[in-house]
Amino acid sequence: MQPGSGETKTVRVTICNQTFTLGTTGDPADLEAAANAVDERMRAIASRAGNIDTSRVAVLAGDFWSAKKGRDALSVDWDESAAFKLGTGEIMAEYRRLAATPGQPARKEGDAAAALASAAKTFEAAYEFPYLAHAAMEPMNCVVKLSADGCEIWNGEQFQSIDQPAVAAALGMKPEQVKLNMLYAGGSFGRRANPHADYVLEAAQIAKAIGGRVPVKLVWTREDDMRAGYYRPMYFHALKAGLDAQGTYVVFGHVASGLPILQNIEQNLYAPCPSTDQSCLGGAPSKLVLIKSITITQS
Repeated sequence: MQPGSGETKTVRVTICNQTFTLGTTGDPADLEAAANAVDERMRAIASRAGNIDTSRVAVLAGDFWSAKKGRDALSVDWDESAAFKLGTGEIMAEYRRLAATPGQPARKEGDAAAALASAAKTFEAAYEFPYLAHAAMEPMNCVVKLSADGCEIWNGEQFQSIDQPAVAAALGMKPEQVKLNMLYAGGSFGRRANPHADYVLEAAQIAKAIGGRVPVKLVWTREDDMRAGYYRPMYFHALKAGLDAQGTYVVFGHVASGLPILQNIEQNLYAPCPSTDQSCLGGAPSKLVLIKSITITQS
């Protein structure tokens, strides 16, 4: 179980009318006993913040539905005091403000400002793009089998060069001790390729928490992935164009404002991009070949 946003050092968990504080003074044995009161096949594990990026609670059972019922029985109070709390409207307003400031140039030809000022007719348009979920048909899932001398994983794999060393580091192993069995995936669209190796690393940490006694199959529900998955960033695009007296395009301006996708994805939300990110601009810088004055920037 994951927090909706932010990180936490202390988690209070209520199960079977018993409340436990995890991350500082909580006793995982107490939580495990409470879980067993729900279903004798069920086990709950308290993973402390020192072991993984955020405090989490994992519920294990003999089948998916029993584990889900156990998780649904949890009442977790996440500490979101350090969470990012701006809403869509506030973020988009900031992107609009940034679009009106100088950005990183992706293409510049001629004097676009002068060409716009002298154009016989001008056009302006603005487009807002929301956060977009990958929404792969098959939710995130994988199987992890842990032994004393290695770890074996079965999943729809997209980012072997990141997932393998991330799992190895979490388990205190060498990368060559982690074997990835790549299966067909029910759609990914890049969701299974993220630099945090999120769901794969989570499954490995759960297997480690139980000492590798049995293989662990982690299943993120659709709700899990929509709440804690990685989205394509929200973006704002502002475009300007001008025609001469004969109706020919003579100038084009395009400003894109938002988070870079491929570059520096951990950077501050409002920090200027260090350089343009072509994954955010698409083919815009290269498609216009007959217009004399062009300016394309990323803020």
